[in-house]
Amino acid sequence: MLSINQPYFFPNIGYFYLLKCSSTHVFLDNVRMRKKSFITRNYLGSLSRSITMPISNLSQNRNINEHYIHDKNIFYEKFFYTIKLSYKDYEYFSDLVDILDSLSILVRDVNGVSQFNQISTTQICKDLEIDVVFKRSSDLQMPETYKQALLLIEICKIFGFSDYINLEGGKDLYDEDIFRKHGINLEFCNNQSLMSFLPDQLFYTSILDLIALKGVVWISKTLKAAL
Repeated sequence: MLSINQPYFFPNIGYFYLLKCSSTHVFLDNVRMRKKSFITRNYLGSLSRSITMPISNLSQNRNINEHYIHDKNIFYEKFFYTIKLSYKDYEYFSDLVDILDSLSILVRDVNGVSQFNQISTTQICKDLEIDVVFKRSSDLQMPETYKQALLLIEICKIFGFSDYINLEGGKDLYDEDIFRKHGINLEFCNNQSLMSFLPDQLFYTSILDLIALKGVVWISKTLKAAL
């Protein structure tokens, strides 16, 4: 089962549920950047505040992988310190610190927005025992004329997948018949199954917030149970 999505900034558990349902995931990193999207920001529900990544010269005329973190060293120092300080009294603070400490080493020399998000998502997947192979769309040779559904279909064909799974929100965007005509079976994540294990506020909060609240073991078990 193949999944494809843009590299998000510490996404919610729904994103990791998509990865749990996949054998291979393609980071869609060579499409246009969107302002005020989950690529550069997310929400910490229990703290009632947002987290953002500062971007140098953000433009919707350039691709995601053509954007860079503004003053990355300052951002890293402030971000990791602030997150740790904010969650120091939470039950699973140690789980969060372990992930953040590992991540801070991995991204030390990274200044690309897409690269940071890919590394952080990949690292968290290891801790959550999500076994998925990661690829990048920017490594593929594809005409830029492919848009929306046809782009996803072409990526499926390149990797030899006839089964493609999307986030549940994709039901409003993609027509199953179009995929079927190209020999691709389109499926969507069953968020209702996942949400039966947690209230709405935990589903929509960043994975960082959820780790501090529930811990790595609980999240891993919940993702397995929801399959």
